[in-house]
Amino acid sequence: MKKNSKEETRRKALQAESREMKLTVGIDLGDEWSQCCCLGENGEVIEEFRVKTTREALRARLGDLKPMVIALEVGTHSRWVSELLQEFGHEAIVANARELRAITGSDRKSDRVDAEKLARYARVDRRILRPIRHRGKEAQADLLVDTRASDSGEDADAAGERSARDGEIVRIPVAGM
Repeated sequence: MKKNSKEETRRKALQAESREMKLTVGIDLGDEWSQCCCLGENGEVIEEFRVKTTREALRARLGDLKPMVIALEVGTHSRWVSELLQEFGHEAIVANARELRAITGSDRKSDRVDAEKLARYARVDRRILRPIRHRGKEAQADLLVDTRASDSGEDADAAGERSARDGEIVRIPVAGM
């Protein structure tokens, strides 16, 4: 059986499971690939799989499933992935990595283990994850303009006008993310 056929069979099986029961998913996000773990209502692992960390791959794998709870750690991709998952109708929980020592400080650290832990915490008590909310797009844009202005000595309005005029996209790392 070809790999694509196998993937399609798995996706259809997960769709069937998601229609029958409430699933909880943990996703350990990576730059290229993300590891996923799906738990059933009783906490049994229904499926584990990797998916490319792209909009298209996530849409193909999770887009047409019944709404479910999906937990992921805060990080580089968590903003756009959580927004995408919410567009699909899923409840996205973004875990505060600093507060989650069981994952960040674990000696059994692997993508599979982390994905399963995220799913289990979300299933049992999502407060354990100390969920965060990302800033809205406007607030994030304002933060980028203000930060850029303070770095250059320029006032925020002038920096914003120049940035908009030049069509620049500025990425500034935020401490702890």
